[in-house]
Amino acid sequence: PVYALLGGLLAMFVGLRARSFFADVARAEAWDSLYERFSEQDWLISHIATGITFVTVILVLVGAWAAFAGAADMFNTIERTGVVIRARRPAEVTPLPRSWVKRLEGDRYSLYVALDDGTSDTITAWRASERTAMPQGVDAVVRATPILGYVRRASPIGHVFHD
Repeated sequence: PVYALLGGLLAMFVGLRARSFFADVARAEAWDSLYERFSEQDWLISHIATGITFVTVILVLVGAWAAFAGAADMFNTIERTGVVIRARRPAEVTPLPRSWVKRLEGDRYSLYVALDDGTSDTITAWRASERTAMPQGVDAVVRATPILGYVRRASPIGHVFHD
C-alpha cells in the first residue's frame, strides 16, 4: 500500500506537470522554437500537443486511483477463513505474454491464492509473497488488503499469527 500511495502521488504529479506543459504547447505558449522552425505545420503541432494533453489525464486518473487505494489499504484489512482452492503463479493466469510477465516479476516469488470461505458464490484471489503463500487444499486464515488485494498475513488453521 505504501508503494501504491507513493507511486500514485508521483504519477499524479508527473501527469499534472505534463498536462500543463502540453496544454501550453497546444496554445503556442511554450516551445516557441518548435513553432518557429515549423511554421507551416503549426496546426499539426497544436493537434498533437492537444492529444498528448488528453493522454496525460489518464496518467493523472490512474495515479489518483493508486494513491487512494494505497491510502485506504494502509489502514484496512479483511480476514477470511476457509479452504485455499487455488494457488497459481501470475504467469499461469495473466493474459500478458509469459516473456513480459517474467521480465516484470524478475526473481520475486508471488502466488495468487483463492480462498473459499463459503459466504459467497464468487471467489476472490489475493496476491501472496513467499512469506504469505499457502498451498492449495489447506484450511487457512488469510488477512489481506481489500482494494489492492495483497496478502498481509496467512496461516494454516491451528497456527497462530505472530505480530
